[in-house]
Amino acid sequence: MRVAVLGCGPAGLLAAHGANLLGNVVTIFSHLNKSPMLGAQFMHIEIPGLALDPPQKLMYVLHGSYEGYRAKVYGDQDVEFISPETFAGYHEAWSIRQAYNRLWDTYRQNMLEVTIDHAFLSQILGEFDIVFSTIPAKSLCYNRHNFTGQQVWVDDTWHGPGITGVRDFYGAPNVVICDGTSTNSWYRTSYIYGHSNTEWPKVKTRTAPFRAKTVIKPLATDCNCWPGVIRAGRYGAWMKGILSHQAFEVALEVLR
Repeated sequence: MRVAVLGCGPAGLLAAHGANLLGNVVTIFSHLNKSPMLGAQFMHIEIPGLALDPPQKLMYVLHGSYEGYRAKVYGDQDVEFISPETFAGYHEAWSIRQAYNRLWDTYRQNMLEVTIDHAFLSQILGEFDIVFSTIPAKSLCYNRHNFTGQQVWVDDTWHGPGITGVRDFYGAPNVVICDGTSTNSWYRTSYIYGHSNTEWPKVKTRTAPFRAKTVIKPLATDCNCWPGVIRAGRYGAWMKGILSHQAFEVALEVLR
């Protein structure tokens, strides 16, 4: 089949990869800018066909309480589950940056630079058998629906123990620390495959580094525009708790 994928971030390229592995002809439409990969990101599963390095051990830990973490990040918004509840403990972690670089090199020839608007969506729905969207769901909406999200700030620092002591302190070379205390103004700091990130709550505090960038964490939407488009990835579905690799699984499920 002819498959279109909207978006060239990790979720978009993983959806394209899943479609390609099943023998489909894939075209990726997007602004051709690589995602900056902010925050505590890693691959939770091994993806076939990428020949990634073996996984490393990662520790996901909470300091303080679940309630403190939830309040720090989301305020009074009703959020059912949070990452330290879901991921606490040790994991096998694959490098999502390595995966993304390999996907980019593999599918760069399948990418076309376009501006995605409603006229373009109407056109490709008539030309392709299946259309997956991993771009922010607001881009598909006719402005009739609600989108809830949480603004946070992310920088490239690490606020845990000394980098050289991570393995000794946590028994793993990679670690994500979630903070549900009032001691620290940040709510999550991570050191994963040599990359550091710290995430700060909705109001940029004075202790957050100047170079921190704003990020919107999708939570939920009631948008049902363009029912012929299959939404994948956290931003495509605009839903909390979706991991990048799930776009690969969605593509396999739809196309098998």
